[in-house]
Amino acid sequence: MGGLAKSGNLAGGYRPDNDGVTISGTEKSVKSTPYMSDGELVSSVLIIKADNLDAAKAIANNCPIFEFGGSVEVRPITDMAGQ
Repeated sequence: MGGLAKSGNLAGGYRPDNDGVTISGTEKSVKSTPYMSDGELVSSVLIIKADNLDAAKAIANNCPIFEFGGSVEVRPITDMAGQ
């Protein structure tokens, strides 16, 4: 995180709490747990500044989660606020 901030690539970072609910389906059923897929839970979300997807992948390759066998998903985002 410190390296990302120093490089100017960090735009924001969030760590979801373990409390939460998952609402799903047309019935909007509620489970008292965060969403998990294949036993994996999103542990944090970082928003980075990158010129393109390849640059974002290069930044993501330095994430320390790989040392623990974790994974990183890299996707572009669209700011939908105010729309």
